[in-house]
Amino acid sequence: MILVFVCLVVQCIGFQIPLIISTSTQPPGFDSQPSLFNDPYYLKLWGFSGQVLSQSIQFAAQWSNVSPDIFPANSESLAWLQSFQEEQNVHISAAKAQGLTMIYTNDLIIWPTNLVNMFKSDITDSKGQISLDKPKTLELLGIMFDELVSRFPQVDGYMIRVGETYLPGPGSTYFTGNGAIDYTLPTVEQQNQYIKLINFLRQKLCVQYNKLVIFRTWDTAGFSPQDSGRFHSNLTYYLNITNQIEPHPNLMFSIKHTALDFWRFVQWNPCLTQGKHKQIVEVECQREYEGKGSFPNYIGSGVINGFSELIKPIGLKDIVKNPQIVGLWTWARGGGWNGPYINGVEIWPRINARVISTWYSKAYSSNPTPTEEDIFLEICSIDFGLSSASCAQLYNMSLISQDAVLHMRYCSPYDQSLKNMYLPTANWLRDGRFSL
Repeated sequence: MILVFVCLVVQCIGFQIPLIISTSTQPPGFDSQPSLFNDPYYLKLWGFSGQVLSQSIQFAAQWSNVSPDIFPANSESLAWLQSFQEEQNVHISAAKAQGLTMIYTNDLIIWPTNLVNMFKSDITDSKGQISLDKPKTLELLGIMFDELVSRFPQVDGYMIRVGETYLPGPGSTYFTGNGAIDYTLPTVEQQNQYIKLINFLRQKLCVQYNKLVIFRTWDTAGFSPQDSGRFHSNLTYYLNITNQIEPHPNLMFSIKHTALDFWRFVQWNPCLTQGKHKQIVEVECQREYEGKGSFPNYIGSGVINGFSELIKPIGLKDIVKNPQIVGLWTWARGGGWNGPYINGVEIWPRINARVISTWYSKAYSSNPTPTEEDIFLEICSIDFGLSSASCAQLYNMSLISQDAVLHMRYCSPYDQSLKNMYLPTANWLRDGRFSL
């Protein structure tokens, strides 16, 4: 089972301030990597007060109230399901034993193939895709969340993503599905589907069950001048959706700090601090476009203070006191689909995650705001037991690594011409491969 842990700082009804959660993940079908960020003990030790787990918890729904034939008695699929359910109980119990808030991810919509076949004419469009425009689809989503809330009452909230869906590894043969939003539709119809889905989640989970809903804007369209982007970084698109949804203390939107994916030479996300809803900021600490922790790559200074190559350097320090920004999600590990694999030697992802989350946690509620350097030196001493002089040397080396990656991975004359708005350097390096 692949675990996703997230680092958040969040304020909402029923949740302590701050709520800090962190990430160690590989997509289904790939080997998960050893990480201390998988262990609730270390999350608690490092000041995290919550944990997000994945794969999608929707895989644990048995659908018995709909039909016993979805997972037939004595079938291989039922045996797989019961094993999956028990595995989630173990993870939830471990997190709760450390007093952590428990959040689960969901890639919508993936359902048992037997369920989809049973209601195919009622839930699919002319292309054969599960559609939110079919009333039966939302009815079944409601049944699914009713069961999940009942089956796993200790789960405090749900992180929702659409647009990319992963099947559950060994259980993949029992499921099918597609992204909940049909991006082939005209823009207004796409936005209407978002509004319909988020309003449903707000009512079902936030209002009916008092659960936290974190909706990821996530998509990274907008790579070229011909593509103006969508929910993630097109402010007009974002506001056209979120302005149609009534705020709720338990509803918030998760937005990457970059306007595209986690690259350098990419502007700050214009949707952050905008609109009327609470937001959390996504930060990836083991970037698949920059070696995945296999060589020094410190991003703490750039994320907090603003990367120097940007036309307008903006960082977390510029928004941390904004009352609309109530959280920080750091992917301590994860990103991409393949290697290089660091086999538990997670020095650079750990430094990034620990510095950024610790700085944010302290800066969120303290005056004066601590410097990123002070937090780095503190974490260096606590986590690695180095002397003050050695920590100062490591900090200086870390700043050099931030510049070195910029010169090694990117092509400044070309990327500067893109005005921080479009895909830098054609992704010639990502994961464990080079390509043109």
